[in-house]
Amino acid sequence: MKAMGSSRVLGLLAVVALIAQPVVRCDPGSTVIGMIGDRFALLAADTALRRGAQVLVRDSTPIAHLAPRILVAGVGDAAHTEEFTSFISRNIALIDIVAGSSTPTASAVHFTRREVSRMLRSTPLQAEFLIAGLDSETRHSGVPRPELHWIDGTGATARVKYLAVGPAASMVTAVLDDLWEKDMSIDKAKEVLAVCLQQLSKRFALVSGSW
Repeated sequence: MKAMGSSRVLGLLAVVALIAQPVVRCDPGSTVIGMIGDRFALLAADTALRRGAQVLVRDSTPIAHLAPRILVAGVGDAAHTEEFTSFISRNIALIDIVAGSSTPTASAVHFTRREVSRMLRSTPLQAEFLIAGLDSETRHSGVPRPELHWIDGTGATARVKYLAVGPAASMVTAVLDDLWEKDMSIDKAKEVLAVCLQQLSKRFALVSGSW
């Protein structure tokens, strides 16, 4: 009887714990496209903010500055992405002041993924991010080096040449696979982006904002 009573108490505690968990709905309504080329990194994002099929805001700002030469765009729950990117940008600004130099893109990515991983223990982020940066001239080549990194909600990261994240990612990935070129010009990248948006206008059911 005592064992049964203990199991009932544990079961009740488990139910209470489940009820106490915050209910956070991931809203992957926005789509982000990123690519790098000859001395540039490009990010484009849908400005529509949605909750399911409902468009709440058409002119949101999904792309933010982590540093003067580093951009980040988040896909997922708007509250998580905006609050988290603000937290990261303020900390990187503090690091720059203390160090007396600009944080390189790889360091900013490492700091971001570490914070994403740390939040898994308390409030997991319902979001993923693309971080694009243009570092200063390197020692060996003497030219600016563009970088593009992807970070998911668990803190996993990968350095990529191009990527699309969000609900419409599958519709533009084939375009990026076909048209992206190594060391392409900014004009060529804009042409590739225009083809991606053209495909979305034809095939994507949800109403988009501006880009």
